[in-house]
Amino acid sequence: MSQKHGVREKYNTACWAAVIIGLLLTGCIVCAAALWSAGNKKEDALRLAEGYAVRTEALLDSLSHKTDVLESIVITGRGEISEEAFRDLAKSLADGEGIRAIQYLPGGAVLYCYPLEGNEAVIGNNVFDNPRRRDDALLWTHGKLRCPARTV
Repeated sequence: MSQKHGVREKYNTACWAAVIIGLLLTGCIVCAAALWSAGNKKEDALRLAEGYAVRTEALLDSLSHKTDVLESIVITGRGEISEEAFRDLAKSLADGEGIRAIQYLPGGAVLYCYPLEGNEAVIGNNVFDNPRRRDDALLWTHGKLRCPARTV
């Protein structure tokens, strides 16, 4: 009887050892899969962010080039542009994505805005007096900012 008991005990021990080893292997596989998945998610997020950065930079560059046209015309006119000329030019510049409004701000005060509809309240406002726009306006005047928030 003791011989049967000893065999059964060895069998139970072997079964428990197999279960424990199986659980450990399963845990290792799950951990490895989770780490691999997290690494792939991070790579996917970085790839996606890089794609958006490239598209955003291209959009900002195109918007900046559009405002350069307006800036050149204002410089040619020695700092002056008629409201009609501004409106016509701004209308042609605002035909793409990314431009919500174009403003002419001599000395920082909004003189003209296109489109005027929905933006009437900004006429006469000075970007240097507006805490939300002041920092960007100051950066632009010192040549350190090139973006659609830029003021001409």
